[in-house]
Amino acid sequence: MQTKTRHLMLWKNDPLLYFFKEKLRFSGLRIMFCLTGIAAIAVFGLGWVADRSYTGSGIRFIEPQFYSQMLIFYVFGLFIAVGFYVWQPGAIVHVLKSLEQTGIIQAVSEQGSKHVKSYPDFLTQLQVAVDNKKWTVIATVFALGFCVFEALVALPVMYSMLGRSAFWYDVKWFLVVVLLAFFVWVYVICMIGLKQLQAILYFNRLFQWFDIRVRPLHPDEAGGLGALGSLTLKTSLMIVGMGTVAAVFSAIDWFAGANPLTRPDLLVFWAAYIAATPISLIVPMLSAHRAMQQTRNEKLNEIAQEFEKTLSDAGVAKTGNAEAIKKANKRLQELQTRYEIVAESIPTWPIPARLFRNFSITASLPLLSGLASLVINFATK
Repeated sequence: MQTKTRHLMLWKNDPLLYFFKEKLRFSGLRIMFCLTGIAAIAVFGLGWVADRSYTGSGIRFIEPQFYSQMLIFYVFGLFIAVGFYVWQPGAIVHVLKSLEQTGIIQAVSEQGSKHVKSYPDFLTQLQVAVDNKKWTVIATVFALGFCVFEALVALPVMYSMLGRSAFWYDVKWFLVVVLLAFFVWVYVICMIGLKQLQAILYFNRLFQWFDIRVRPLHPDEAGGLGALGSLTLKTSLMIVGMGTVAAVFSAIDWFAGANPLTRPDLLVFWAAYIAATPISLIVPMLSAHRAMQQTRNEKLNEIAQEFEKTLSDAGVAKTGNAEAIKKANKRLQELQTRYEIVAESIPTWPIPARLFRNFSITASLPLLSGLASLVINFATK
């Protein structure tokens, strides 16, 4: 059975999102506040209880290193992650609907005929790829493994650098609570990443397997492909938010006297951020850019061929035939003007160039701030 755009649902095989969306019928905003609120109550409410029974000499509940990191990670960071997690499936569907409704997607190309029969057939393949049970299994296993890694490797390394432990690590029942919240955080990030990679892959295939029609002077300033550009920009905002969390964590560790480079979990976080930035921002842009550029070049080539023919015909005209030469010159001027209009009116990027440059710079800011803290750290030693 072929899938239509209006029937796409990219969260059936994600038990967490399916539970909130289909069983509880929560809106995206309610899901964000619900998951973030549960994590905040668990970490801060139960953290206060655990701290009351703690008799060790480690970091306590009232110390900034506890509540600042937990606030940034389990409130600010989780809120951003869950927000994107809830928004992402619908945003992907919105782009596909927009491309269909604006008439951007045309017939299956010669290359695409080897892989799909029609646009609904393509949507079926995309749904299977993006909303797949194996991504749930991979995300669950990775989140569990990372929690174990955090408890057995990352936290002991950090506390050995600081020369003291912390109540949330020494009080084991509360450590389990923190790791459960951490599990949800990592699971959400993994599902976002896995679905994003598949969506990027299929958007790339979309522009290879189908002919596209770029609409000059479309109000979105992107030839009708503005929805794809908007998806990319909003994805970049999420990446900037996650990068900011990593940068703040690095700064807190530096101020506490620890070297962020020796924290394995932060290194994994930074590696994911560095990899996600070009993949999410540049790859979708380039695939659409190639298709849009090809469409514009085809129209320009038609004008160029007529220009060359007119020029050639004028060259073989008799020297004394001034009227024929004048007529040819006028036609050449018309073709040149038409060439310039077509070149300027048909965009070749699914986003205005000025916005693309601004977001490319913005996406790199957390990395620059993180590197700055490391440079300061080494310079002051």
